[in-house]
Parts: sequence; C-alpha cells; structure tokens
Amino acid sequence: MKDEEELKRMTKKDLYEYKLKVQKALESDFTENDLEVNVFVKKANKMNVKNFMFLFQDTEFLLASSLSKRACQVIMLFRAICKYENRVDYQINQIAKLLSTSRQTISPAITELKEKGVILEFKDEFDARKSVFYINPESQWKGKMAKMSSLKTVFNDKGLFEVHQKQENPYQLTIDQQIDNVLTPGLIKPNKSLPLSPNQDFEEE
Repeated sequence: MKDEEELKRMTKKDLYEYKLKVQKALESDFTENDLEVNVFVKKANKMNVKNFMFLFQDTEFLLASSLSKRACQVIMLFRAICKYENRVDYQINQIAKLLSTSRQTISPAITELKEKGVILEFKDEFDARKSVFYINPESQWKGKMAKMSSLKTVFNDKGLFEVHQKQENPYQLTIDQQIDNVLTPGLIKPNKSLPLSPNQDFEEE
C-alpha cells in the first residue's frame, strides 16, 4: 500500500495503473461488477492562523454591556494588533496614534480595562521603560491552547475580572438569559430559595 507522499508524486497514468493493480488483487474475492476502485489525492488546506483568534461570547456580551465606548474601542484595537499568547507590544502613545486621538483620551480607557481585569500591564522584560499588555483569555485566545491555562492563572490570581463579572451579572445568568432579560425585563428571575452559584436555577414568570 502506497503512502500519501508516494501518491502525490504519481502521474495520472501511474494512478490509473495503480487502480487496475488494486482491482486485480481483489478479483479473487469480488467480481468486476462488485468493485470499483478510485484513487483521489487532494492537497490538505492548512488554516492560516496568523490573523485568527477565538472569541468567547459570554465575556463579549459582558464587555459590550459594561465597558465605556472608549474602552471598547481600545480592546478591539488590542485584538487587532495582539501577538500570540494575547500579548500587545504597543505603548500608549502608539495606541493613541493608531486610534487618531491623544494619550490623555486613551489613558482612562486603559485604566478602566485594567481595573476590570480585562487586560494586565507588565514591564517589558528587555526594556523596563516600556510596557507590555496581555488580554484576559476569558475574552479571547490567540496561540496554542496548552498555554492558555498559564495566562488564565495570572489573571485569576489578580481576581479583578471575577469581581467585575459578579458585579455585572450577580446571578450568573447565561448569555441567552441575559439577552432575554434585556429584551423582556422581568422575564427571568433568580430562584431565591437557592444560594447564588454558577449553576443557579431560574424560574420563568
């Protein structure tokens, strides 16, 4: 049996002869009418992951409904320019320039994102004068999934995002329940006989 690389190197004539050879080898068990052999070789299409990331809808709804407009604009830019492992290597002056605004306008938005645990800021490991930002993997992920948990641990240790999450969604409603509650106020209410938890049961009115 030929492997995939061998099949790729074969000409159409070679493939046809190989098909006949396979048919002949199986004739002892099948008649000609029982069997049809086709050889199909297709080059695998590799996904271009360079400009690709995962977004998580529950967190997206939380951010869209709780962040200021400027903070939303900044986090959208961060996603567009982030590298692997959610790393953003741009300084505030550069971010302001990319958004055609001033440092004074951008700084409060970055502070908001940090206070709500959406991003973390560190000193650059090679130049202490520069900052490096990381986006919370609860919101998005770009890179190998095996490295995602390490960054999550850093954000969880700070605990800022969890606090923000509970403030904005104290009953741990799912995204569908939150949307229903916005569109039809009072449609869903927490079952107050049970303690609040991520697995909280809900009643419909």
